[in-house]
Amino acid sequence: MDEFKHLFNQSVLRSFSRFIHKHGDERPYALAISTGQTCNYLGFAVATEEKLVQTARDYAAELSYRYEAHKWENDNLQEKLQIWLRWSNPDDGWYYKDFDNSDKLQQFLKRLSKQENCDEQLECLCIESLRLLVRETVWQELTLPFSTTIGITPGENPDDFLRTATMINDYSTTMRLWSEYHQIRELDARLGGS
Repeated sequence: MDEFKHLFNQSVLRSFSRFIHKHGDERPYALAISTGQTCNYLGFAVATEEKLVQTARDYAAELSYRYEAHKWENDNLQEKLQIWLRWSNPDDGWYYKDFDNSDKLQQFLKRLSKQENCDEQLECLCIESLRLLVRETVWQELTLPFSTTIGITPGENPDDFLRTATMINDYSTTMRLWSEYHQIRELDARLGGS
């Protein structure tokens, strides 16, 4: 399992570094490790501030979303949609990618898939690995300008990302994340599309 952790963390570092170099004009705020279903996939998705702005614009224009504001509050639809979409499923405005050395990771997944509760085992291994990674100097230097939150999701429920990010990231990042999720819950009832 230590071999997997090392391989996985190196894959995350290399792949995220390449993403930053390729999208140098964008500011990533989240990295979601995508585990797929029944240990059949391991990839990642990255959310950037710029892609979030564009996705919110698309929601407002194409889906006719509107915000029901109180008289005393700011009713800036673009701003509200950005808050609401920030931690949505990685389907909404995230970049999906495969890890650079996905063949080696796939070999490990194939072996793991033969075991009972492989999804839970994979999630635990990824959490343990990422907890170590976020404390490494190389990761901190790579993400220094951004404040990137890391979590894990099989892609079904945004709360999976919140749950796992709480276990992986430092206290201040976790508190900011919970605060932003709270804002999303408050907006849920007052945002709607046609």
